[in-house]
Amino acid sequence: MKKIVIIMAAFSLVSSAAFAATITPSDDDAGKTVMAGTKPIGKLSASVKLGANYDASGYAITTQHKKGTKTFGTSHDSTAIYAIESLEAAAPNASDSAAFGAGWTAM
Repeated sequence: MKKIVIIMAAFSLVSSAAFAATITPSDDDAGKTVMAGTKPIGKLSASVKLGANYDASGYAITTQHKKGTKTFGTSHDSTAIYAIESLEAAAPNASDSAAFGAGWTAM
């Protein structure tokens, strides 16, 4: 949970549409440090992948363990943590809670 909060804080710093982007989960990113500019603000656990979709209006993020069968996600406009049964991690398809529609369960 701490890691999700830390990562959420990183994406709340996005303040310009020029920074709109999607981060696709990758095995290469597992265990890497999450940075806010030049400052480290968190670190992914070993074998954990991160996906994100963000722009000037907000963000949505997902995480999944490399060997896990569930993907977890949250967004700037929701206090819920969402989960879905999934064998393959994917980046959210929107930068808000609309990314967690059909199939996702709010916890």
